Amino acid sequence: ILHKPVPFAKIPDEQNTPRLAGPYLLSGGWWQSPYRREYYYLEDHSGRLLWIYYDAPEKKWLVQGVVE
Repeated sequence: ILHKPVPFAKIPDEQNTPRLAGPYLLSGGWWQSPYRREYYYLEDHSGRLLWIYYDAPEKKWLVQGVVE
């Protein structure tokens, strides 16, 4: 898990990215600002398994970590 998520430049496409698993939804916000994240596992071209998510309110993709 990364100390702080980093932007993910390329938007995953399920049809062109066969090694994409998800979404796994996480949402809430009764104690702070509402949030909704869609988590995915994505195998990149070098074979690394990335843990990424889409931040729906912010409309951006981020890398949360790398699975070893």
